[in-house]
Amino acid sequence: MDQFQDSSAERFCSKHAFRLPVGDKSDLVYWAADRSAATVPHHVAVLLDQCRTFKTLDAHAVNCANEFKRRGAGAHSPGIESIKKHLSALAEAGLLISENAVLEVCRQQAHPTPPKIATVGVITRNRTESLGQCLTSFVDNSQRFKRDNDFVVMDDSEDPRIRAVNKELLQFIKRKQDVGISYAGREEKTLFASALIAEGDFDPELVNFALIDSDSYEFACGKNRNAFFLHTAGDPVFSADDDAVCRFAGPPECDVSQEQKPRGQPLTPMEFWFYPNRAEAIDSASFVDKDPLALHEQLLGSRLGDCLASFEDLDLLSPERPMSYHLRQLHSGRVLVTLSGMLGDSGMRVPPVYKVLSRASRLRLIRSKAEYLAAVSSREVLRVATRACLSNRTWFISTALAYDNRKLLPPFFPVLRGTDGIFSATLGRCFEDGYLADIPWAILHAPMQPRSYNVDAIAQSASVITMHSLVTACILSWQSWPGLTDSAERMRALGRHLVDIGSMKLRDFEEFAQVHLWREQSRTIANLEADLMDYEDPPDYWVSDLQNYLAMMRASLIKSDHVIPHDLRKNRRLEQARQLSQKLVTRFGRLLGEWPDIIEAARRLRARSERLACPV
Repeated sequence: MDQFQDSSAERFCSKHAFRLPVGDKSDLVYWAADRSAATVPHHVAVLLDQCRTFKTLDAHAVNCANEFKRRGAGAHSPGIESIKKHLSALAEAGLLISENAVLEVCRQQAHPTPPKIATVGVITRNRTESLGQCLTSFVDNSQRFKRDNDFVVMDDSEDPRIRAVNKELLQFIKRKQDVGISYAGREEKTLFASALIAEGDFDPELVNFALIDSDSYEFACGKNRNAFFLHTAGDPVFSADDDAVCRFAGPPECDVSQEQKPRGQPLTPMEFWFYPNRAEAIDSASFVDKDPLALHEQLLGSRLGDCLASFEDLDLLSPERPMSYHLRQLHSGRVLVTLSGMLGDSGMRVPPVYKVLSRASRLRLIRSKAEYLAAVSSREVLRVATRACLSNRTWFISTALAYDNRKLLPPFFPVLRGTDGIFSATLGRCFEDGYLADIPWAILHAPMQPRSYNVDAIAQSASVITMHSLVTACILSWQSWPGLTDSAERMRALGRHLVDIGSMKLRDFEEFAQVHLWREQSRTIANLEADLMDYEDPPDYWVSDLQNYLAMMRASLIKSDHVIPHDLRKNRRLEQARQLSQKLVTRFGRLLGEWPDIIEAARRLRARSERLACPV
């Protein structure tokens, strides 16, 4: 534990949203929680800026002193005791809010019972053996814990023979285990799309884009996930990819201090452990026989205040918004998605070596050359939160997670890889009161064929952009004042924004996208360079690799074709790829604009017992 932290001491956080200099050595400070403002001396505003997370006054004083020294204040830097006196005065004046006061407000509210997960869905494509292993493991678990949820399989296999074999497998599991299973392949999706179009008078091309037509794309998992949303509209649900197995492991007894991540700290909620192969990863794990749906139900659909009151050690991570905005969401904020960690295949396109990690994860990565080299090539990891976390971050992997599908959620980008990032970026822009929750349990992610990283993929990830990067940059370019509209209207407004971008002349569209891509890549470079500066005498093998990676990223930024997504270039001329990138942004914008109405139409169809998947 941090030597300057007393775990029993009161913790405080600044509640201001932002500050603006207004002259005469003073700043205007705005509190979003109660929409009030005041002018304070500049040195007070500077102190408030350093207290963005809940920590003890001792810890805040130490951090402030260190930050002032880092900025070069030198002999003029105030001492720790002097800073603490100032902070105590700010707490007395109500400019710092105590964590206990926040929790007391949360505890005074009624705590409704969290909703039960109604459906377990498996997303599959061309992997019958994996599908059988995955579904059987979840059926066994549900029956062991006496759950009454149903099961649905969304199948994106293009070959009708594979779909037929998959349905035969599901019929076998249904008979053997006496369980209800529904299924949707291309035929079922096509029938439902026709009913949906008739119900809402939607553009057939748009509905097909969301659900059916692959348009010769190599990967179109997003369509399957959209189909799952439409089938289960109105229910809390759990979704797993077909290469997940219902076995859960918790984090090891680890070297991660709880005080490394106090409520509100903008750090990754995930810790990594690295393994050279699947066998060692599994051997290292402590598997437990738990009901995974119950683990997700503890947080899924709950209000922010209820979560904070119910979980004493729950982290609230705030990478984008100050604590002031979260305090305003105590009663309206809700957990829309709950996420499992992963044991086994990382699901990441490039090794974690080239990602921003927590300090503890990074130290595990670089502590020996053998372990480091294994992590560069092996995709086998344990990636898990060490305790429950809430956040509004814009990145996750959708291998195993639960959704509160009782109300509106955004669609997934229908085609290509990286749709998880697009979904979470859309969620963050459209649902100002929506939160993600990480549970401290990792599901076994076990593709039948172990995967590994190769040097070409690493170099490629540094040198080119993908369609998901371009779409995400366009989504994040849209800003809306908090409270301006409800979520459905925000989604429609974001859709209009993307349609406007896609309606530009091609060169203007690419300039717009390029600028916002540069901004996102600049943040990545700055974060990785900060990682390099964070260690005394870091090992050469890591420093060299990361510096080379950053050099490739910097060199790629000014290439004339940098803005053309690499994953659209396969079997296409550059000009075709350029036009297609613009078309896809426009089509996704149109889909966002219609999606609230599409969901409502799916609800009406369900009320008449017309659902997308059919019982096998």
